[in-house]
Amino acid sequence: MQGIILSLPVGPRSEKVNSYTTSITVGIGLTRIINFKAEFRGIARSIAFVNRDAANTALIIINNDRINTFTIAANSTFNFNDQWCEQVEITAGAAGVVNLFIELVPEKQLGLG
Repeated sequence: MQGIILSLPVGPRSEKVNSYTTSITVGIGLTRIINFKAEFRGIARSIAFVNRDAANTALIIINNDRINTFTIAANSTFNFNDQWCEQVEITAGAAGVVNLFIELVPEKQLGLG
């Protein structure tokens, strides 16, 4: 999964590329895999995760790295900033959604499209 990210010509903090913001909501009790290149024709350089479940954690897997999965506590947030992200997998808890606020860089600006 991390092959594309390792070969990008610029870093995620580069001012040479423009980005745009989008948001995604993962429904209650659902698992969603978001491949940014396939769905949005870009790569994420920052993501804010907001777990709106008051009782349960949310599971997060970044770039299909299943060894380093982590959870976000109930009613908590986590920011993944200044790092390239090609794919994210989120499993929301049984009592609330998970909101993602994503900063995307179009693939053409990164030489991918």
